[in-house]
Amino acid sequence: MQDRDSGMFIRAGYEIGFMTHVATPMVTMLNLHPSRVPDLRTSHQVVTSRPVAMEEYADSFGNICTRMTVPPGGVTLSCDFVVSDSGRPDRQALDADQHSADMLPPP
Repeated sequence: MQDRDSGMFIRAGYEIGFMTHVATPMVTMLNLHPSRVPDLRTSHQVVTSRPVAMEEYADSFGNICTRMTVPPGGVTLSCDFVVSDSGRPDRQALDADQHSADMLPPP
């Protein structure tokens, strides 16, 4: 779809299933960055296939993280949304250092 004022509309989403045998703590990063929230054209709501308490917080980069404990048997997380985008390429830091994964510090 095209939007004359802001470029194009992009429909995005996911459905991700996790199977667990025991209650399993998890942190997910499945939300849009807050800087893109004004571009949403529909709601962005993470939906669970069964009741799971979720707590959101922002990490040091401003990303929205969701903490939860997946119950035994697992859960499916899903989301479906539309966002407006200019279609222009993302800015790039061409002088940024690139490190291989084995050179990254431990968490």
